[in-house]
Amino acid sequence: MSTGDPRTKRVLVVDDEITLVELITDALTDSAMALETRAATSGHEGCVQIGEFEPDLVILDVHMPGIDGTEVLRSIKNSARATETKVLVTTGMPESMKEMRSLGCDDCITKPFGIDELLRKVESLIEPKAGQGTNEATASRNQGKDKNHGRG
Repeated sequence: MSTGDPRTKRVLVVDDEITLVELITDALTDSAMALETRAATSGHEGCVQIGEFEPDLVILDVHMPGIDGTEVLRSIKNSARATETKVLVTTGMPESMKEMRSLGCDDCITKPFGIDELLRKVESLIEPKAGQGTNEATASRNQGKDKNHGRG
């Protein structure tokens, strides 16, 4: 479902917790940001979607069966097609963050997290900063109540 609007950013959510994937994609869709979202519920599916969807941002769970987030992040960073792709790592194990940062993720968030916190991190990763190619003012995009989600 591509909008064709060059301001629309593509976000891929990769997590094996289906309920969390739905919650995140719904929150992104309902946000004031111009986003096109897709989801993958395994590392393998995430790698396939990255190649097909070419997202601007991947929200990536670390601990998944099979191909885990570490392998997906390595794949992104080693891909010539995904050099501009930002990666926001989600994890219930804060000790994973140091390794993921060393592999090149752009930001991390610890589960459980609030939706408002997630949206702030997404916005900071995909919205151009002042003086970096945009003349449009950034409106306040924080909507809704901050609820804790994403246990695991």
